[in-house]
Amino acid sequence: MTTAEEERDDRDRESSSRWGWVLWALAGLVVLAIGAGAYWWLTRPGPQSEQQPPAAPLVETATAQAASQLVITQTAFLRPRAEVSVTAEAPGRIRMVSEDLRVGERVSEDELLVALETEDLQADVEQAEARVAQARASLADARVARERQERLAQQDFSSEAELEDTIVQVASAEADLANAEAGLTQAQNALADAEIRAPFDALVTAESAAVGSLVQPGTMLGTLIDAEAAELKMGLTPADLEILGTPERAIGGRVELRGTGADAMALGSGTVVSVDPQIVQGTRTVALIVEVPRPFSADADENRRRPLRIDELVEAALPVAIQGRLVVQVPPEAVKGRNLVWIVENGRLRRAEPGLILREETRVLLDGEMLPEGSEVMVSDLPAAIEGQEVRVADERAEATESAAAAGQ
Repeated sequence: MTTAEEERDDRDRESSSRWGWVLWALAGLVVLAIGAGAYWWLTRPGPQSEQQPPAAPLVETATAQAASQLVITQTAFLRPRAEVSVTAEAPGRIRMVSEDLRVGERVSEDELLVALETEDLQADVEQAEARVAQARASLADARVARERQERLAQQDFSSEAELEDTIVQVASAEADLANAEAGLTQAQNALADAEIRAPFDALVTAESAAVGSLVQPGTMLGTLIDAEAAELKMGLTPADLEILGTPERAIGGRVELRGTGADAMALGSGTVVSVDPQIVQGTRTVALIVEVPRPFSADADENRRRPLRIDELVEAALPVAIQGRLVVQVPPEAVKGRNLVWIVENGRLRRAEPGLILREETRVLLDGEMLPEGSEVMVSDLPAAIEGQEVRVADERAEATESAAAAGQ
């Protein structure tokens, strides 16, 4: 092969190699273009998402309903309606103590609780009776002497001085008889005081009497409280009084009682019987006096799950009829913060802040002037809610779905 032919072959091989690399580069570019086109196709936004804005948030609502009654709830301590001390009225030694005079036991009216030894007291009565008899005899003699002097004076057989002496003797004898009778009364009372009886049906809360003990007048032997009724003072705050009007409106009202804390069981009921004329110191509240009948008997009230206890803290609930104002009730979830509510009108939010009247566990009472009865209020928690914001009501969506399903059938 000549040199010219060799050079031509070298040029041909070089040209073939160059075109091979160009073809490979073109193939790579085609592959990249196809991949980019596929990625764009898969990730491009759909026609509907470009055309429709985000859907309005879905919320739940409740209807504001008229309220005709609310409940004023306060806590109070149960106190005895009457409490008396059992004390010795006469000196002596205790002879008998009733088995019922024990803490927690019940005693009946006029039941004998404590009896003292009465030998000395009985002797005092007999001596007093003897002094009375002697004084009566002396008075009779003095009256006879006066009558005789009166007759002698009429016949001028007695001087005026002698008659006056007999009159003075009668007056002295009458005074002696009065003193003797007073002494007899005291002796009889002391004998009667040797027996200490219950003044009313009572519950024993303290006792210290023991057979054989020597007591003096005033010695403490026990404490009794009225078993037929107890009382509690239900304090009314200024907000309560605004609702109630005047506290006298509550007289005769029924008050439901419950335990507090973990012991929140029904403890029966009481009745408002009066209004405390004094302002309660410390709280500056007006107190209703609530009387609770037979508080220490579980079977005295069908709603009482156990007996009440003196000084027990209880929850008192007084239902009150709403008069002279418009009040509506909504679920607690509808009130945001203190008194903010969102009214849903024509699918949009409207802000309202009606006056807060009372917040209860299951409802909140609001001023019906600013939140009319029948208003639909949002109960959902919608972050960053604003005036005029468009919303969808959950109930309306459910109704629309049901309607569409019915139409499809």
